[in-house]
Amino acid sequence: MDAEHSFVHVYLALLRCYPAGYQEAYAEELEYAIRQAAEAAAQQGRMALLRLALRELRDLPGSALSAHWRERRGKMLRTRPGTYLPEGPLAWWMLVGVFVPFFVGIMAADLSSSVWPLPGWVNWLGIAMGILGLGVLILTWILGLIKGFPDWSLPSLGLGFFVLTYLIDGGVGRLFEFFHIIQWPDSRPEQILMVVLRSFLFLLPALVMAMIVLLLSRPFYSRVRQDWSLLSFLFLGVAIPPFIMNDPYQHLAPFEIAALLTLAIGAWMFLKWRTPWQRLATLAVALTLATGIYALGIYIVYPLEDWAQFSSFPRWWEATYPLLSVPAILVLICAPAILTLFPREEPKGA
Repeated sequence: MDAEHSFVHVYLALLRCYPAGYQEAYAEELEYAIRQAAEAAAQQGRMALLRLALRELRDLPGSALSAHWRERRGKMLRTRPGTYLPEGPLAWWMLVGVFVPFFVGIMAADLSSSVWPLPGWVNWLGIAMGILGLGVLILTWILGLIKGFPDWSLPSLGLGFFVLTYLIDGGVGRLFEFFHIIQWPDSRPEQILMVVLRSFLFLLPALVMAMIVLLLSRPFYSRVRQDWSLLSFLFLGVAIPPFIMNDPYQHLAPFEIAALLTLAIGAWMFLKWRTPWQRLATLAVALTLATGIYALGIYIVYPLEDWAQFSSFPRWWEATYPLLSVPAILVLICAPAILTLFPREEPKGA
């Protein structure tokens, strides 16, 4: 009898591992069921009670974790996108502003390759939708600048940052070539190091532009001081264009689209999470997975390209090249976390 009561007591104590809502709904039912089961097992002997205890204690951790996951997933599904951001939940038209850069990127992918042949009218429809998406993107830029970088405009404005950064990089690169300041090294390790360092230098103007915006826009600065992950959301837009800029590849569209959809899912989860650290982790994972998909696509389609047999760059190098930019973009996205070292600015009226 003592063993029976001890087992029941331990089991009821472990029920506290379940979510509060689960305990309220099922605690009495579970207590009754375990007492009945323990009593029946005790009548059969200590071994039967021991088998019951081992079975229940074996299954309880997994069951508790599953209950927590279902509760958290239910809360996230019921939570409106942007609820935990400084400006609050986003309306449907704001969500259009969030996801239009991903849509434009997907429309820019070349689906007319021989691997994925499409009728002519589908290509024309894609061009029309792409033009429409580009118009919405430009409108988002204009409204975002006028309204002081609202939360819903940040990925689109981040894409605009990339455009400016690309122009700056092109000008500086031509200047360096003209004066022979930098030469492409011969050894592969030095080439890898140069690509990594160049990725950091390429993204430096985006960081400088963000700092200028923070100095010029007081409303945006105040919101960033409340939630630093907004800057990470802005920099997510900088990561979009590189997935559709590999011109030599004519068979890469499915992987480009998969990578952009992965980033878009990361943006959606960003709008759902409660804390800035959860949002940052989501963006980092989405970016890493998207780059991995893209690199895998290059490795798969490389033999299909007509120019591959004449290329001086081997297959592994072409597939590795996109991965070398991951450290730079991850540092850029994580850099806003430095703001946690400073006192947080509370919203007015708090």
